[in-house]
Amino acid sequence: SVVSLLSAPLALLLTLRANASMSRLIEARQAWGKLVLQARGLASIVGIYVYPVNPQAAVLAIRYLTILGWSLKAQLRGESETYQQEYLQLMLSQTAVGASTESEYSWISKQSKQSVAITARLRQICAVALSTNPNSSMDITNTSTQLIIEERIRELEAVVGICERLFGSTIPPTYTRHLSRVMSIWLLLLPVSLIAMAQLKTVSVAFATSIAAYVFVGLDEVGMEIEDVFQLLPIQQLAAATQRDVQDQFFMTV
Repeated sequence: SVVSLLSAPLALLLTLRANASMSRLIEARQAWGKLVLQARGLASIVGIYVYPVNPQAAVLAIRYLTILGWSLKAQLRGESETYQQEYLQLMLSQTAVGASTESEYSWISKQSKQSVAITARLRQICAVALSTNPNSSMDITNTSTQLIIEERIRELEAVVGICERLFGSTIPPTYTRHLSRVMSIWLLLLPVSLIAMAQLKTVSVAFATSIAAYVFVGLDEVGMEIEDVFQLLPIQQLAAATQRDVQDQFFMTV
């Protein structure tokens, strides 16, 4: 029957949709876990190696590192510019140790992709701070520190890139529409097929059709919800965890 012929394609479409959505969710969660880990490690390195050489630069780098998670969250959830300005002003409008951060606030506010700008600024701050070391040209430890910091910043850039890719490349709408049409046809023909082949009573046909509709429509809704990974993930808590871990690691080492 037509219902039997459509059952296999429908199951395949639902399976592919669910697998694609789950893969996106898992990749996004791993990326944010990596962000917390790498930011925490970089904060510890800055506190141990950069702060003794240039305390002002180290404090400024930590300020940028603490707002990276919030900036990425605002970008992925499409939050208002007013909200973004609030946490930027909170972290960068005060005066750091011997240096005003007002110019930093003005600079980052003008950037179209603030998360990308933050990683670039982190690289610049750490490079300048370590270059002020009078023994930097001959100190092997200083060179190794620069390489370690560069590696950490590259990992942060990779996390930002993964999140931007997932945010900008959703499951094609054509696939979703086609799946909905096939499911509608299958559910429409199911009661006809049950009556013609199984010769069930009207109540039994209605009950079986309702159960099938509940299962298949529910699977489709689950796939659609999981697809929007950044609305589903607890990014608020992850950004707060990043900020808290960065601060704890830095104050623990200075």
